[in-house]
Amino acid sequence: MSGGVFPSGASILAGQALGLIQQIFFRTRSIGGFVANVTLEERHMDEIRITDHPVERGSMISDHAFKMPERVTIRVGYSNSTLEAFGNPNYVNEVYAQFLAMQASLEPITILTGKRLYQNMMIERLAVVTDEKTENALLMTCDCREVQIVDTVTVNQAPAQDQTNPESTAGISNNGSASVLPATGSTLSSSAGGFLGYQPSAVSIVPIQPTPAPTGSGSSSFVNTIGIPGGLG
Repeated sequence: MSGGVFPSGASILAGQALGLIQQIFFRTRSIGGFVANVTLEERHMDEIRITDHPVERGSMISDHAFKMPERVTIRVGYSNSTLEAFGNPNYVNEVYAQFLAMQASLEPITILTGKRLYQNMMIERLAVVTDEKTENALLMTCDCREVQIVDTVTVNQAPAQDQTNPESTAGISNNGSASVLPATGSTLSSSAGGFLGYQPSAVSIVPIQPTPAPTGSGSSSFVNTIGIPGGLG
């Protein structure tokens, strides 16, 4: 895959020699303005996210979907032996440093591929592999992702004295320093009393004396003092 697309039957160098208009006859692939010596691969990815909610019975339900940021992965190559290098032995090192600086700037860039135009993109990941065959070349993989930029608006709020319910709608205000007061009682005991419907101080334990059942009943069960049969066997 070359750096651009030229009409069939003519070479790129011939087209440039004839002075053809580049914007019409020669579509240049670029990453933030940088044109690669060769583009090896362009991988596009568009995805939507569908929300899932587990329920107690049945399958998960989906009630919403939204589009994820656009992604594109581009593999490009640079070489010290190309015409663009002009004999500079450090050409690929300088190109690599410029890509690193563009990534570190944290500024959105525009990417033009053979299929589409991407705007508001950032280089999320740069991967470079150097071995004995690519010492004087730069084979780089750029993982780029769209950044969704929004504008914020500051709204002036009405004064608290002009609001109907300032406790709920007023903004945050500085009320000075606050101090912690010591506890006046046991929170646990008061909570237990309120929950059970009685105060712990009013609880009293009355022992239950078992009374033998009438003679001749043929049962060894006991009856307590409040008339509830016991279960002592």
